[in-house]
Amino acid sequence: MVYLDCWCKGMFNADSQKSLTADYYDPLLKSQQLIRSRLSMKHIKIFLRVLFVWMILLFVFNMLSRTYGIGYTASLIVTDSGMLSYGRSGRFACWSAGYLYITYNPVLFPVSHILGDGQYYGEFRVVHYPEDNLVEVAALTIIREEIWRNLPYFFVLSFVLALVLEKLLSFIRRMPMRGQELK
Repeated sequence: MVYLDCWCKGMFNADSQKSLTADYYDPLLKSQQLIRSRLSMKHIKIFLRVLFVWMILLFVFNMLSRTYGIGYTASLIVTDSGMLSYGRSGRFACWSAGYLYITYNPVLFPVSHILGDGQYYGEFRVVHYPEDNLVEVAALTIIREEIWRNLPYFFVLSFVLALVLEKLLSFIRRMPMRGQELK
């Protein structure tokens, strides 16, 4: 009984209860301790470096897929066109309509090829400036849909390449410099 009485007095002491609550029940403190114990600054730097390279590669794949001759090839037949004048400046724009044939690069558009949409043949209608390349303007209006369809592929491919580049970089950093001995 004496043991139980001492234990109860210690349990309900205001100071011990406050420290018990602060140490064990503060979720912010607990999460900060968990982050400090699991993540070091080295890991955060590696993560940020991989994330940065991942975004750069994603941008590069997006630009390559929109480039004529690399991401796609196209040809068109113009059936109708005209000039438009707009504004007080007297600037002119053209409108064109016709048939467009696009072949997508299977390396940059594999999802489209797997789904049987590696080629496109259909009508187009665009408004463009006279100095614009009509083939590229017409093709980019159609290619935008295929880029969205292949976006998961771009995410995965760029992430895998970013991880491979990070591993290669860490391997190169561990290599001895010229004139140094292996450890």
